[in-house]
Amino acid sequence: MSNKTAVAAEPAAQQRTRDQIRQAILQPRTPKKRIIEFLGADIELRQPTLEDISKLRTDQDDEGVARVAVIDTLVKYSYVPGTDEKVFEEGDADILLKQPFGPDFARVIETLTELTDVNFQKPKRA
Repeated sequence: MSNKTAVAAEPAAQQRTRDQIRQAILQPRTPKKRIIEFLGADIELRQPTLEDISKLRTDQDDEGVARVAVIDTLVKYSYVPGTDEKVFEEGDADILLKQPFGPDFARVIETLTELTDVNFQKPKRA
């Protein structure tokens, strides 16, 4: 007997209703957070929303520039640790893009990957 058959055979009292399923899926969730050192200062990175990740993935595919996605996410999701105060303003993105790439940016990419399970590194071409 397959699992689907076994599930279908369960009494109706044990099956979730549509409303229960929706309630379980659509409940508010708290984003994950990580404090990292970035260019000599501690910042708190927060897990981006699905909406923002979807936009970044589209932009990355269209432009082929993963670094822009990382900077946009860094600007939008970096906070003064323990507060809701954002570290960067949108105009800071251009300044950050001109910074030399090094271990601090690699740490940001690694942390964003951990928070989202999205690979922010540009794929290697074969």
